[in-house]
Amino acid sequence: MSTTMTLRAIALGLMIPAGLSVQYAHAQEAEQTAADQPADGQIYGSGRHEKGEVVADVDGLSVDGERLTVKMTLRPTNAGQKVGSATIYAGMSNSNYEQIYLVSGDKKYMLVRDSQDTPLAPPRLTASGSGETLGIWYGVFPNPPAGQDITLYMPALEPIGPFTVPAQ
Repeated sequence: MSTTMTLRAIALGLMIPAGLSVQYAHAQEAEQTAADQPADGQIYGSGRHEKGEVVADVDGLSVDGERLTVKMTLRPTNAGQKVGSATIYAGMSNSNYEQIYLVSGDKKYMLVRDSQDTPLAPPRLTASGSGETLGIWYGVFPNPPAGQDITLYMPALEPIGPFTVPAQ
């Protein structure tokens, strides 16, 4: 199972066989509309890691009813650069959970939790190595009203945004 598929399964709180998670991920991608994707490789927003070696790009938004899934791609600041280790968060403690949120107007939207009180995002996020992409993160939030500007906040990253909530 690739890192992308593993992160998707974790972000959605799924415990299913690898073959099924790959099929689910492909089905989820097929459901996304052109309006949910940046045009011509455009990104919704970017923020640098506190060490400066990594940039986090919000490059996917998917609305499903009352939920908004945010996709973030981690890449080296400079093409071809090797990154030793840039930790965004080492574990999903309550303290880290409280630092991962969206802001729209005067409202704060925390990660959605599943029935076992686990946040719908990977339990840890660290970027290391080299290549065009160092990692992909998915987080599920309550969906702010369509057309509202939102900003993503995460530990060790600059605020990312503002970008606009897509229509369903």
